[in-house]
Amino acid sequence: MKSLLVLILSLSFVLEAWGNTIETKYYDFHRHIQNLRHPDTSKLTYSFGFIHVDTQTLCQINEATLALKDQTIDLIVDTEYRFKMPSTDDSELANGKVVLDVIESPDACEMSVRLETKEEYLKVKYSKEDLNDIKRQYVAFFNEMGSFMSFGVPSVNGLMITFDNKYLYHDFKGIGKIQNGFMIIENQMLSDIDTIIFPEVPARITALTSR
Repeated sequence: MKSLLVLILSLSFVLEAWGNTIETKYYDFHRHIQNLRHPDTSKLTYSFGFIHVDTQTLCQINEATLALKDQTIDLIVDTEYRFKMPSTDDSELANGKVVLDVIESPDACEMSVRLETKEEYLKVKYSKEDLNDIKRQYVAFFNEMGSFMSFGVPSVNGLMITFDNKYLYHDFKGIGKIQNGFMIIENQMLSDIDTIIFPEVPARITALTSR
């Protein structure tokens, strides 16, 4: 069964909650981000959020901050209530705490981690090699994950292209279509593409997977 991989990826976090606040150590995020610094996976990043255990929708985050000894850094929360973490090696961040103000009860929110392509690799025009390079990054990531995952390693069957415009439609005539702001490019389609020009810059590129 093919699926867009949005899962917890066996990443461990120690969460503290009170009132409508969730707090965890920056280090818990940083040690996972570090795993993407190898050249084979350096074009990928994690997008963090929280899934409501009952509704399976993302918990709404009012504010996300990184609290340090002498300052507080605001983290950008996107329209899907996900955020990314700075990946710097600044030692000052090591003891920082990530503090999240959420609407729902924190006890009902579980960490959700999405693996996606870094923003600097999102553009309008892609060559076959560009897309295959992104796919190879996902393949390398899951191959590495396979060394310690207790369940089957997902196979990468292609790429999922997502656009901010949920009504976007475009027919690429024989290659595929953007429908409702999404386009699936399976492996066979990748081999048929020479160059593809999207009507707008994608919001993200993720892996199309199966087990």
